[in-house]
Amino acid sequence: MKNGKNRDELYEFLIECSRNNNIEKWNRWRAEHLEDKIDLSHRNLSHLDLSSINLTDTDLSDANLSFSNLNRAKVFNSNLSNANLSHSNLSSSKFGNSKLSGASIRSSNLYRSKFNYSNISEVDLSYSQIIETDFSNSSIDRVDFFKSSLQKVNFKDTKLQKVSFNSASLYRVDFRNSSRIEELTLLNAELTTVNICKSLVDEVDLLNANTVYLNIINEC
Repeated sequence: MKNGKNRDELYEFLIECSRNNNIEKWNRWRAEHLEDKIDLSHRNLSHLDLSSINLTDTDLSDANLSFSNLNRAKVFNSNLSNANLSHSNLSSSKFGNSKLSGASIRSSNLYRSKFNYSNISEVDLSYSQIIETDFSNSSIDRVDFFKSSLQKVNFKDTKLQKVSFNSASLYRVDFRNSSRIEELTLLNAELTTVNICKSLVDEVDLLNANTVYLNIINEC
């Protein structure tokens, strides 16, 4: 192999770097092997400190990253299909151009994280802190934001289809620049200063929602 390490050796190397608080060692090695895609699929990476790690071009499908610290992590162009990211710190992390279909990001911190240009389908984002998070230019399909707190989230040029914000809290969330919204449910949600463009919306269900300054604009 180009990287000189087989799949098991890569996994053990990453565990060693994390446990020795030396993620920079992993990053230096990764910088020397930028052309290689790293396979960490189906691996147990839970409860690890992976802050500031470079996991660009990495296969993390079906990996267990629950309760991990991924603060400021770079996870560009990676496959996180069916990965478990629940109860994790993803603040200021970058997941741009990644595939997250079937992932669980339940009860996680997404403060200022970036998921732009990503495929986010059938993802559990319930009970999470989603503040100043960037979902721009992404496809968000059948995603559950149940009881999550969303503040100043960027949905610009994002397609939202069959997305549930039931019992969630939305503050200063602007959907006006979304490319398309189909079947948006906001049952029992708390909405404060939320803007939705009527011409882009196929169906919005606001049953029992508590709205303060909800603006449904005819034309945007």
